[in-house]
Amino acid sequence: FLEQVRRAPHAIAVFDGPTPITYHDLASAAERVRRDLKDAEVGPGSLVGISMRRTWKVVAAILGTLATGALYVPLDPEYPSPRLEFMARDSGIGAVCVDEGLGFTLADGLAVIPVTGSPAARPLDTDAARESATSGYVIYTSGSTGRPKGVTVPQGHVLELFGGALEWGFTFGPEDVWTQFHSYSFDFSVWEIWGALLYGGAMVIVADDAKRDPLRLLRLMEDHRVSVLSQVPSPFKYLETAQRLDPRPLATLRYVVFGGEAVDKPSVRGWLSRRDGPEQLVNMYGITETTVHVTATRLTHADVADDATPCPIGTALPHLDLALVRPDGSDTLVDEIGEPGEIWVAGSTLSPGYLGLPELTAQRFLTRDLGSGPRRWYRSGDLAARAPDGRLTYLGRLDAQINLRGFRVELGEIESVLRTDADVADAAAAVATLHGDEHSLVAIVVPAPGAAPSARWLREQCRRRLPAYMVPDRVVVVEAIPTAPGGGKVDRSAVAALAVRSARSVRTR
Repeated sequence: FLEQVRRAPHAIAVFDGPTPITYHDLASAAERVRRDLKDAEVGPGSLVGISMRRTWKVVAAILGTLATGALYVPLDPEYPSPRLEFMARDSGIGAVCVDEGLGFTLADGLAVIPVTGSPAARPLDTDAARESATSGYVIYTSGSTGRPKGVTVPQGHVLELFGGALEWGFTFGPEDVWTQFHSYSFDFSVWEIWGALLYGGAMVIVADDAKRDPLRLLRLMEDHRVSVLSQVPSPFKYLETAQRLDPRPLATLRYVVFGGEAVDKPSVRGWLSRRDGPEQLVNMYGITETTVHVTATRLTHADVADDATPCPIGTALPHLDLALVRPDGSDTLVDEIGEPGEIWVAGSTLSPGYLGLPELTAQRFLTRDLGSGPRRWYRSGDLAARAPDGRLTYLGRLDAQINLRGFRVELGEIESVLRTDADVADAAAAVATLHGDEHSLVAIVVPAPGAAPSARWLREQCRRRLPAYMVPDRVVVVEAIPTAPGGGKVDRSAVAALAVRSARSVRTR
């Protein structure tokens, strides 16, 4: 980043509202954050919360934090207060960056650093760069026990990610304009921010109104000559519809990068059928624990022609190795085309582990010899199969974790929150199709003896303790949780069907 500041200090780094922010502006604002953090005795190995609205100042806060050698911990203010309080306490942050004029009341004893965006006398320098070697980030993901878990990622892993992406075939440079669409609590934002700043490009902060209005997003893309768009497939469906209703040339668009959940084939098919532009549509599968992206493939008409088959997620990026392992505990590789196996990942960007959770780290990060000597592998819990062309197709989760609307959701965490209510004896959550092809989160609860739980009250309880993307769209009271034959495990498909059927019968009555 500092190389880009020296090379072209007056180049635009961020578009956010009417005033563009140059590389010099951004480096100077980051230097002020760095100095304020140093005055608060933040140094290498410290953890710093960032609880700010998603503006260019968040990027300044991230840069200033990294320059102290600390790791930043996203604390998105849109999350419920109990969740933010837990993450602040669990991570052990000693300071928190906030928007000017605001404090942070969810943890005691923190140094609160207002980020004004005003410049320091000089920008970040090479001394800060040298001190930053230990820095990175900790992003919290959903946890099956009801406890979110912090994933630690050193900043060097981000450099490895982009090295692998370039070797795979991406080309990024100072002429690129990236959208910055996603919350900084979602690691897709790491790809968006550094894809622009490492190569002298610019990013456009997509304001919330443009995120909600795909026609406005299209206009923003055209006005700012966007070349790299990163999208979770769910919002892309609406963008594709908007492009059909209001076709835009989007002549500068080079990449549409998908991640976070399974590709929606009809929307990709519609986009490809109407546009003969230069952009490549790239489907990427990724995991927070292995640093954002693991695999990639360019999507073609043939890849999305058949809705009945899974969409390919491609092959491993060059800096990673990927193995399909039989999920029976035997550590045996899957060798047949089309045979399902659990995705295991090895390589230079595996997280050191979960913050303060050594037992869970030991369960998920294993040293095993899968044929080329002992290596450290990450067990993803995701199922995939190899197609005849060598690419992988994603088949779903082994456990109760899902990817929904770009977020990793542990159904067990939702169930844990529901079970804390005194009127609830048991609970189960699932994904159902309620409206057309829209996937919705649903839950069913079994009443405690003599109790009559309120579905509306339970949803409100979830809203108070969980991020918005984890709040069930419907909660239905039932007599028993359906289980699969034999093993007694929760039958998720039956849960979904029961929730939909019960909800419809309630509406009918």
